[in-house]
Parts: sequence; C-alpha cells; structure tokens
Amino acid sequence: MQSKTKVAIFWSGGKESALSLNRILKDPQYQVVTLVTTLNRELNEVPFHGVSEILISNQAKLLNLPILRVYIPSECTNREYEEIFNRYYSLLKRKGVESIVFGDITQQEIRNYRDQLLEKNSLSGIYPLWAMSSEDVMSEYLQSGYRAIITAVNEDFLSLSFLGKELNLELIDKIKSLDTNLDICGENGEYHTFVVYGPGFKQRVPYSKNVTTTQGPYTVCKLREA
Repeated sequence: MQSKTKVAIFWSGGKESALSLNRILKDPQYQVVTLVTTLNRELNEVPFHGVSEILISNQAKLLNLPILRVYIPSECTNREYEEIFNRYYSLLKRKGVESIVFGDITQQEIRNYRDQLLEKNSLSGIYPLWAMSSEDVMSEYLQSGYRAIITAVNEDFLSLSFLGKELNLELIDKIKSLDTNLDICGENGEYHTFVVYGPGFKQRVPYSKNVTTTQGPYTVCKLREA
C-alpha cells in the first residue's frame, strides 16, 4: 500500500484556508501533519486580519489538528521573512512533510514567490483552489457549511459597513452590486475573513469583537476570545 504524502496547511484562519483544508482532508493521498500560521510577534495576531493567536489556536483545537506558529516582526523585510521560513520549512522537512498547501486562487506573483522559497527547501506547493473562478470558490464556500466573519476591509474597495459581518449570500450579492471589478473572494485585497464554524469543527469558535484599528491598507476589527 502506497504511503500518503505528508502535507502542512498554510493557515490564515480564513475561508480559502478552510476550503483548501477541506479538499485535502477528503483526498486519500494526503496526510495533514500540521497547520502553519504566520503571526505578528508584537501583536500576537495574524497580520492584517485582526485575529488573535488564541483564536487561531482554538480553531486548531476544534479541528483536532496541531498548529505550527511562525512569528514575524511588524516591519518584516523579504530577507527576514525568507530566513524565518527557511528555518520552519527545514523543521517541517524533518517531520516528513513534502508539500505545503496554500489557498491562493489567482495571484501568480504570490504563487511564484511561494514556490521559489519552497524549492530552495526541497518542498513543493499544492494549490487546491488555483485557477478556479471566484464565483465557483464562493459557491463552494456557501455550500460547504463554513461560516466566516469579515475581519478586515480595504476602504478603497469596501465600506466599513462590511466589517464584522458574516459572509453570506446576501453580503456577497451586495459586494457584487457595488462594482463589477471587485473580487467577491477578496483576491485583490478587498477583505479578509475568519472562519468560526464548518466541516471538521467540533463546535463554533467563540469570539468577541474588540477595537477597530488600521493596519496597512486595512481597517481591522480585532477579534478576541469570548
């Protein structure tokens, strides 16, 4: 019997991460070794998402999966980022991981950068959602049973009225009605999400809405443990 390919899931806590995980878990050729989450080491949260480390940890517990936390500084250069991830990718290799799973859909430049860094570490990338239309990805999200909250919006694209709202069919239709150039999945940086329930979760992730702040181009509603 052929052994399964060991993979790690690049995990922001958002909907694309969750959809990618769901696809991988259904595929008998893969074994998920761990989730991997990048965290701002000064703020102890996912950069530009407003999601605290404890909430990401609670997601992993409810999914019954280990999580590897990768801490990066607030002002992180590409060189620093690569040095940090080289160390963690080396650690994953020692755990038998062969591939890293990402939730990217269309951003070729980002994929190229990821793949170059992986190649240096003798790893490969898996992109379960790659080249899907945003309509198809969103349809899969809506049918999957996942529930996600919008935690950050770029006001160049969306108003603050979307912040903290559950991403459902009504809200998606509202995004569509604003501008045909908006990507309903947020692939152009329109918004970020946090998944609070769905396939594999033993229960809903308890959370509370904290302060609203600005991080880079985003207005962020910080989520904390309830």
